[in-house]
Amino acid sequence: MRYLHPPRVSVALCTYNGAAFLEEQLASLSVQTLLPFEVIICDDLSTDNTSSIVENFAKQSQFPVHFFRNQWRLGSTLNFDRAIGLCSGDIIALADQDDVWRTDKLERLGHALAAQGVIAVFSDAEVTDDELIPLGYTMWQRLAFSGKEQARVASGHALDILLKRYVVMGATLVFDADLRRLILPIPPGWHHDAWIALVASVAGDLVLDDEALVKYRQHSTNQIGGRKLPFFSQFRSALKVDRNAYLAEEIKRWSELHERLFDLSEMRMSGIQAKLIHLKKRASFPQSRWVRFFSVLREIQSGGYSRYARNWGSIALDLLIK
Repeated sequence: MRYLHPPRVSVALCTYNGAAFLEEQLASLSVQTLLPFEVIICDDLSTDNTSSIVENFAKQSQFPVHFFRNQWRLGSTLNFDRAIGLCSGDIIALADQDDVWRTDKLERLGHALAAQGVIAVFSDAEVTDDELIPLGYTMWQRLAFSGKEQARVASGHALDILLKRYVVMGATLVFDADLRRLILPIPPGWHHDAWIALVASVAGDLVLDDEALVKYRQHSTNQIGGRKLPFFSQFRSALKVDRNAYLAEEIKRWSELHERLFDLSEMRMSGIQAKLIHLKKRASFPQSRWVRFFSVLREIQSGGYSRYARNWGSIALDLLIK
């Protein structure tokens, strides 16, 4: 048997001025059909009453709640880095302070993780307003994460999708604690969920549960958010991108991933290497947009954009942005 029954699930929860919604999230942890083995909470120097909410919850909790207050502000990614490192269970589930979990979230994802070769699993999330009223779509719909792409992930080919774009939301992600040896430390510049998902997709099988197991609350202080943006808002934002700086940062980030995972599956690492070649090729395109057109056309014909980029969005970036 891969895990004890029931499996020991550590919940890594990060907080920062989360008092407005934290109690509802903690309450949803306490009614899971598979209760956490422990909850690790790392607070990034909140100035509201987050600490007292956690302390009150810990006093009546059925499971251990360990609260750690950072000595200085780390930011979201480094805070999750710390929380993950403090977990002692066999399975780690990431949690945001303002969501609400479906009662069977840990049970379903823990069961999926017990399958042979599976090292991480993620689910969909229902997007709601700040009162938890559904906005009429899920995060997978928001991301246009298609049925075809979902089938690729389900069949053990998550890396094929992640080489193009990020579809894994951290608050829906559960992974084997042994994966920490490759995950930590999380390099600067990476969002923790994108980094962990990519590492998992190379180190083993990252699979999915197509149920919306999290209520993803939208409010004024969301770090990223899941609201649908009008096309022209997205287009205006894209025009502000510094193309050279963007590609340089992408090359740096993917080079870090390649270096961290260098000794793993040669077949899967070939995808990381090919992604880097594609990025470096785009970074070397001529500065003149008119001359650059022919370089872009050649990369379209070679299939580079379709395999390693957002395709038309990335093509537009290379054609239109200086």
